[in-house]
Amino acid sequence: MLFGLAVARFCALLLLPILILTVIQLPMRNLRQRLRGQGIAQRKQWTAFCAAFRVASARERLLIILNIFDRAICGIGFGSALIILPTMIGIRVYEIVARKLFNAALSWPQYMEWELFVFLVLLTLGYAHVRDAHVRVDVIRERLSPAAQGRVELLGLLLLILPFILVVLYFGIHYTVDSFNDGERLALTLGGPWRWLLKGAMPFGLGLFLLAAIIAAVRKLAQRGA
Repeated sequence: MLFGLAVARFCALLLLPILILTVIQLPMRNLRQRLRGQGIAQRKQWTAFCAAFRVASARERLLIILNIFDRAICGIGFGSALIILPTMIGIRVYEIVARKLFNAALSWPQYMEWELFVFLVLLTLGYAHVRDAHVRVDVIRERLSPAAQGRVELLGLLLLILPFILVVLYFGIHYTVDSFNDGERLALTLGGPWRWLLKGAMPFGLGLFLLAAIIAAVRKLAQRGA
């Protein structure tokens, strides 16, 4: 009896991994084939893109480069929001459930929400500028001609955005480096590590915003020169 149970257990332990591998192998094989097909298609698209870029004019090349930076900025902003917003919602739900159902007063969810909100705002500034989603006072601007609007954008970049962000970058990078060297911790009750990430989000996010503003100004100038 015991010998039969031992043999059955041995056979189960021997056959179970084989069955699992067999079940996983078919989807993995299809996945590898799909990835291989996507890789071939992406290589063809890249070859076609390089060929088109070589024969394009200087203005068209400039617009292509601006579009690449636009997509990178939008990808960073959208990806950050896709991660941070559900995390903030989950933390808020957890805090409400813990406080209302279990009478547990927790302080770290609120601190974590504040810090995640800082990341969310700073990392999506450039995305909002690229998508023209920032709040504007358009009482005067909308009455101007497109050429005058472009000049207003350029003056705003040179006189307001550029000096402010350059000052933030100059001091923010130093604060980030000092925080990294000192091993500062986050303002959580548990003392979360890597406070330099929170400080570094400001120069990084504002740097993306400055890049987006420069791209918008250069695109308007290129369109006017067309």
